[in-house]
Amino acid sequence: MLTTEQMWAEIDRIFSNPGLVKGWRDKPPEKALQGARDYLKWADERLTQASGDFTYWAYKGDETLAILSICIFEQQVAGRTEWPELPPVGDFTVAETLRDLQDWAGNIVAGHEHNWVLCVHERDKPPSVSACSTVHDYGALHSACDICGMDRNDRPKVCDERR
Repeated sequence: MLTTEQMWAEIDRIFSNPGLVKGWRDKPPEKALQGARDYLKWADERLTQASGDFTYWAYKGDETLAILSICIFEQQVAGRTEWPELPPVGDFTVAETLRDLQDWAGNIVAGHEHNWVLCVHERDKPPSVSACSTVHDYGALHSACDICGMDRNDRPKVCDERR
């Protein structure tokens, strides 16, 4: 387990942008949440306008940092002070690294480590993952957690701006 300070130091190392999140960390978590949500909104706007591979992945990193921050601040509001180890970063593609970091954030919010399995939706049958609550067309395949049913492509619910 990591302390809050260790966890933030590791996130600063991964993202090479300590100034951005530090500005939020100096505030109470309740107030920091708004900065992180604004950053997520900004990153989403940039992602939709990204014109090339490099800019897309740069903004995808911004989106991931915002999602991590929102999930962490939500957990701090709830009183959490210890954190699981962050996933290893290094020999993976950018896409895999960002996916693993978003999975980590989703795990801390869900209270369990997601177990991603293939969920199949067939005509006149329930989804193959009994906890799946995602509405898909028949024949759809997607990754879902067999514990809580979350679709792997969904953001943790705490990132929902309407909260």
